[in-house]
Amino acid sequence: EAGRKTKNRNKKSKPPKMETERDPVAEAKKREKRQEHLRRRREWFARQLMYPEWMTEIPRDLGSNWYVLPRPEGIRCLVISSRGKTISRKKSGSILHNFQSALPNGNRHQMKQDPCILDCVYQPQKQIYYVLDLMCWGGYSIYDSATDFRHFWVHSKLSEVPIHSVNSENKFKFAPVPRFSADTAGLRKAYGGGSSSAHNFQMDGLLFIHKKTHYHFGLSPLCLVWKDAKTSRFFVDSSDGKTVPPKQSCTLYCQPDGKVMSLEGQVVGTLTQQVVAQAKIRLDCLHKFTVDRVSISQNSGIEVVEGLSYAGPGSKARVLPDSWSKIVFQSQARRGRTPSILEIAKRCAVAGAIYGDAQTTAIARNQHERDVNEAKTKSMGMET
Repeated sequence: EAGRKTKNRNKKSKPPKMETERDPVAEAKKREKRQEHLRRRREWFARQLMYPEWMTEIPRDLGSNWYVLPRPEGIRCLVISSRGKTISRKKSGSILHNFQSALPNGNRHQMKQDPCILDCVYQPQKQIYYVLDLMCWGGYSIYDSATDFRHFWVHSKLSEVPIHSVNSENKFKFAPVPRFSADTAGLRKAYGGGSSSAHNFQMDGLLFIHKKTHYHFGLSPLCLVWKDAKTSRFFVDSSDGKTVPPKQSCTLYCQPDGKVMSLEGQVVGTLTQQVVAQAKIRLDCLHKFTVDRVSISQNSGIEVVEGLSYAGPGSKARVLPDSWSKIVFQSQARRGRTPSILEIAKRCAVAGAIYGDAQTTAIARNQHERDVNEAKTKSMGMET
């Protein structure tokens, strides 16, 4: 021991490290680079969900080839159980919860099992995840399976695991959203008289999905959302569900050339160089706009936006712009021109009589040809 102390004394002490001056420009570039990396990562996760178009027109075969689901009010999220933990991500791609669940590979005692991917709505008041769709269970991918099979798995697979109670290995409850055929009887059950008590959760409209469609990333014309004043507090967009703003607002993507785009890539308007310079608008990102109305152009006969005005930078929490169908639906809602529940019920009754058990529409066959295998592979391999 004495010899060890002598050897330690003979060691030359290292001079203290000199603090180098930090380059503020280099530090700012590093922060910006990291923020951009995180933004792209969040956007990647945000694009793993299937987003419904808004029902501005009623499909002809609604009563025979579609399902209808009461849509829970809450936070739409992608739930992934992998590596002994469960992570839910909001539509913005940011993490909502990192927790232990009873889903396969969802807690530290199930790490040998394969992962799961669910499409859910989280209701903070009840602390329940309502499952809208299922894309992967126990490592078995069913993105390419039809809706009727995926929804059958939602109910059957969730009944096999103890996710209906809260404990140390399952922090939140999971519950499947009821599904009905979109015929007259099914529509009546899903609508429930516009009362949330019919389904034991606060409703936010109805969700219609084609029976034969696959689970596609991004917007799908075979998945539609519809609302009225009875089924949703947010029938007309507002921050609190009570006070309606005087003007319709939307979030759109501004391209480097000044074109203003919706989620579908449709050009809604153009920012002039003068407006960009005066408002000091940063291009190639999201910005807020106000809209007077959407009308039919007399020259082209297509729907166009009137009175598009710049309202400020978009929220940093968002990574995707609004869809064109949402802009049109909100314009219709403000003028009382959205399809009513009675119109939908009539179409369901007529479609059931005309189409019967028709297999699918042409649009469903076109959707079937889309290749999502590469995206699915990335989804399975990327870290949660």
